[in-house]
Amino acid sequence: LEPLEALCSTHRLIDSVFIHGSLRAYDLVAIVVPKFETFVPWAQKIVGNTDSGLVELCKDERISSAMVDELRTHVAKAKSPTLAAIGAVHLEPHGFANINGEFLTASLKLRRFKIVQHYDSVFDGLYQKLGRTTDPKVKISGSA
Repeated sequence: LEPLEALCSTHRLIDSVFIHGSLRAYDLVAIVVPKFETFVPWAQKIVGNTDSGLVELCKDERISSAMVDELRTHVAKAKSPTLAAIGAVHLEPHGFANINGEFLTASLKLRRFKIVQHYDSVFDGLYQKLGRTTDPKVKISGSA
């Protein structure tokens, strides 16, 4: 999943991304930290409201859906040989470095196990949104 994360992180709207997979679901889900400078104007156009802030925009389902489309297009343009597509995203307005201070190593790599633990209910909700279940809790994720 890390090569796909690296590819998605090159998108102009994304600051960082964590992609998660489950043995029970074909689609991947992602936690996306938007790049403020480009994300906010893009998202405001979608909702038609230039007064909306980052936190509010990250909660809007229309924006999440549009981000999935953006990621799929970005991956397709790169001709990445990925078997699964990102089916749903959770937009996280706070960077991984700002959340509890425990999601990044000293070398700024994501601590996958801690992120999976923290966002477990978010991942379950994303899979439910896709009409899939992750029970039993057998998930694909490395630990760091």
